[in-house]
Amino acid sequence: MALSLVGSIPSPANFLSFNDKKTLAELERFHDLGKTAFSEGHYQEARAAFWTAAKAAMRAGLPDKAARDWSNAGFAGVTGMQYRSALEDLTRARASAEACGAMVPLIRTLDNLASLYLQMGEPEQALRIARSALAGPAGNAEADAHAKLFYQEAQALAMLGRLPEADPIFRQAIAQMLSLNKFDAAARSWTSLGGYLLHTGRYQEAESALEQALHLVRLHNLKAAASVLTYLAELNGKRGNAARAEHLFQQAFDANESVTPRWVIYLERGRFRLDYGVNRGALEDFREARRLALRMRAGIVPVDEDRIGVENRINGIFRGLVAAGNRLSAETHDKALLSETFDAAEQDRLWSLRSLIGPEPAPSPIGESPLQHARSALDSESVLLSFSISENSAWLWAVDRRRVAVYALPPPEQLREEIADFTGALRHGGDSTAPGLRLYKSLFGAVPSATLAHKRWLLELDGPLHDLPFAALPVEQPSTFLIERVALQSIPGALLLQRSDSHDRRNTGTFLGVGDPVFNMADPRYRAIAGRKPSRAALPRLPNTAAELEACSRAWGSESTRLLTGSAAGVKPVELAMSESPAIIHFATHMVSSPSEFGSGLIALGIDGNGTMELLGPTDILARRVDGSLIVMNGCHSAQGDTLPGSGLMGLTRAWIGAGAKAVVSTRWDVPDDSAQSLMVNFYKALRGTARGNPAYALREAQLAALHSAGPDREPLHWAGYELLSRN
Repeated sequence: MALSLVGSIPSPANFLSFNDKKTLAELERFHDLGKTAFSEGHYQEARAAFWTAAKAAMRAGLPDKAARDWSNAGFAGVTGMQYRSALEDLTRARASAEACGAMVPLIRTLDNLASLYLQMGEPEQALRIARSALAGPAGNAEADAHAKLFYQEAQALAMLGRLPEADPIFRQAIAQMLSLNKFDAAARSWTSLGGYLLHTGRYQEAESALEQALHLVRLHNLKAAASVLTYLAELNGKRGNAARAEHLFQQAFDANESVTPRWVIYLERGRFRLDYGVNRGALEDFREARRLALRMRAGIVPVDEDRIGVENRINGIFRGLVAAGNRLSAETHDKALLSETFDAAEQDRLWSLRSLIGPEPAPSPIGESPLQHARSALDSESVLLSFSISENSAWLWAVDRRRVAVYALPPPEQLREEIADFTGALRHGGDSTAPGLRLYKSLFGAVPSATLAHKRWLLELDGPLHDLPFAALPVEQPSTFLIERVALQSIPGALLLQRSDSHDRRNTGTFLGVGDPVFNMADPRYRAIAGRKPSRAALPRLPNTAAELEACSRAWGSESTRLLTGSAAGVKPVELAMSESPAIIHFATHMVSSPSEFGSGLIALGIDGNGTMELLGPTDILARRVDGSLIVMNGCHSAQGDTLPGSGLMGLTRAWIGAGAKAVVSTRWDVPDDSAQSLMVNFYKALRGTARGNPAYALREAQLAALHSAGPDREPLHWAGYELLSRN
């Protein structure tokens, strides 16, 4: 990625007062300190120095210099992978530069913004910024700025899978860079183009581009050799020339390179060796890549926005280590490797969850491994079934108190097809028995019956399995559903499991119900703010949800009940009621889609006096603690969210766990009102009674009551869409 550190900007020193000159000297001193810290790789220190310089510039009335150093602070943030702070800095720099018409800082800032969005995995945003810059402020700028922005445009198009469009733009950028003697930038551009060509199977063109890059590197003694050699090694591996690939990888390690992290080279060589069945060598590479990457990753603030761009790379290390270790274990019967691969997968999940639960997610004895923690947290009735699904391999660990084993699953593409066939038939009313039996065999056919006989399955899901309604899987002919055999629950991570003796078995406590909000101005309960013209936000009323809340609260049977309906179901009353730590928080509202928040739904809590829709999303939830509460979202698609490598399912359920909830019940699809109310009433009755406070057993009882009923509720669409995410 091309990044731009903004250099000196002439200052009108002759027109400044003595105090202003003193401030100017201060800001230039911190500007220089920032540049020094950056050159030494101290990106946090560099950002702090640039920030001090920018604030001094604002005090001196020099917004162009403030823009320069806010842009430089953002540059340091991007380089240090502190993406959220970088976005804040660059946004501030852009506003300051636009306000005072400072073209040089503005163009450099836009270049950095495009690069930031590329690293965050948002090529659409990067493309928009690069093109708007080329059409606007960069129109009359120097050729160097044009070349960098063309490069950003090409990168964005390539990331979007539009390489035929990107190819000529790459070459246009390279031609401009060469005409300006920007040989390092040109070499990196050739390398990027070669990498994209390689990964789309255009090997001959990839080799030509990479050879052009290597020629520039050697001719001008540039520090980009490792990247080029790594891609050339990958290319030779794809072509079947293993010996040449090994030689090129070694050359990449030996290159005088300060830009490409060594862990990236270890990662790519590990992947190459894994493809060639050199499992022990691959495992050694992934181990070293992991060691180096974890040292780097430990310094990154684990905020979701910061983490996602990094995770896609680092997740490959853990996936590779799992595949190599499990294959080698099958060859050697080395049980220690099973513990190593399980622990690696769990530590990867844990780091992605640190943004939610902090650095100490669960009390564990000193030296206890993730596998030891998981086994000690399980009771005798439970088994942990932990899945790992990557692009090329799929695995299942089965863990209980006495044993651990790992099983190779069918290829990921086969699993995705079988999941789609089963869920498609189920959702559209077709016969899902045959595809369901195939899928059940693919997932659990190799697992011994003694392991599957546990009464409760804790599912640690990955990839497409987040979309699978496990409860409705048939396990034999004539159809016996999985929910008839076992209680099911998902877990966010094995290291978040609470020990069985810590399970909260309360059957009392406050019931907080939120439902039947005011969703449109035609509702007679709506009261507009006098003198203000309301907006037109509207959703249909949910009149049956008030009765649902009444029935559920009676089934729970607590003496303390608080039901918020109508205008009382707004954000402020709900957040105030949540702060009182209710045992149950039950939402019976609309869920609306969000264009951001990683595909999460948003809880709609009605419209305010201006007619503006009040929404509760993941960010709002994480800002409020609900320690120990059981959250029930009986709204359509409340379980929705993007599934990200190493992070799992994003969205509302994940946010509630991060806010301290002990468990979350949500839905994958719409359920008819009467069926939803009946199932929820049975859930609360079971939770208070025979399930002894365990949500997994309570949900199973409610689903079985629906399955064994005489009416339409017996159809899987009426009960299989409910899922439970729990820490214990």
